[in-house]
Amino acid sequence: MTRVKRGVRGIRKEIEDRLLEPFDFFAGPLAGQFITIVSDEEMEFKGGEAKMIKIKGINIPANSMVFVSPYEYTKIGHIVSVGEDLARPSELTRGADRALFLAGLDGTIKKGELLGEILAIQFRRRR
Repeated sequence: MTRVKRGVRGIRKEIEDRLLEPFDFFAGPLAGQFITIVSDEEMEFKGGEAKMIKIKGINIPANSMVFVSPYEYTKIGHIVSVGEDLARPSELTRGADRALFLAGLDGTIKKGELLGEILAIQFRRRR
């Protein structure tokens, strides 16, 4: 029996090591979804301006905490947040049709341009 347990443990460890190989750390059993943010209009920006820009509609799964990627996808600025007209609690499915864009440089965002990504991490509420 001990020999079998070591074998199963060894196989389990080998599988975990292979799954984690490209990562620097492991944060437990998290599940998440990357969602791309794409502009749905063309807009001019001056350096230092923050404006709402229309984005192609996205769905955010229920029971998700949303994080904006800090990676800059455009050369002129970065999205700060996403939202929609009716704010909903995180327990419900949500969506977004606009983003707050902060420009660091003068430039133009084109319709269809990739503005960034958000990460929607699933969670379970304790009841």
